[in-house]
Amino acid sequence: GLLHLSLGTGKRLVDLGCGSGRLSRLFAEAAHRVTGIDNSEEQIKLAKKAAVGIKAGSVEFRVGSMEATHLPDASFDVALLSQSLHHAANPRDVLREAHRLCVSGGRILILDLLAHEEDWLRKKFSDFWLGFSESDLTGWLVEAGYRVIRFEITGPSPEYPDLEGVLAVGEK
Repeated sequence: GLLHLSLGTGKRLVDLGCGSGRLSRLFAEAAHRVTGIDNSEEQIKLAKKAAVGIKAGSVEFRVGSMEATHLPDASFDVALLSQSLHHAANPRDVLREAHRLCVSGGRILILDLLAHEEDWLRKKFSDFWLGFSESDLTGWLVEAGYRVIRFEITGPSPEYPDLEGVLAVGEK
C-alpha cells in the first residue's frame, strides 16, 4: 500500500485535505513528521482527538486551505493528496501550492479517482470534480513544476466497483 512507497523514515509530510487524519496518523506512527491541513474545523477537531497518544511533535493538524496553506516554502519532503484533490475548486492551484511546499527532490503523491460519470458523488460527498483523466492530472503536475515519475490506475475499490483509482507521483 501507500506506506510502502519506499519513503524510508523521518520524512516531513504535508497531508493536504487530511480530513479526520487517518493517513496522517499512519504516517506519524511510521516515524514521519506530518502536518495535516483541512478546511473543515470539524474534521480537524476529530483529527486532533484521534491523534492523542501519538508521539508528541510527530503530527499536527491545522485548519486551512489546500490552495493557500500559509506554511513555509520548501518545508516538506512529501506532499500527500489522498482523495482530496477532487474536492478542490482549482486543482492546479493546489498542485502549485504543493510544489512550493516541497523541497528540491521532494515528491507529491496523489491518490484519487480516474475520471468517471458517477454524478451522485457530487451530492453525497460534495465532490467538485468527477475524478481526473491521466492527461489532465499529469499535465497539471508538469505545469506546476513536477516531473511525473509514476502514473497508474489502481483499480476499483470494494465499496465502489464502478470507480477506478489513480496513483500519480511527481518529483520536484
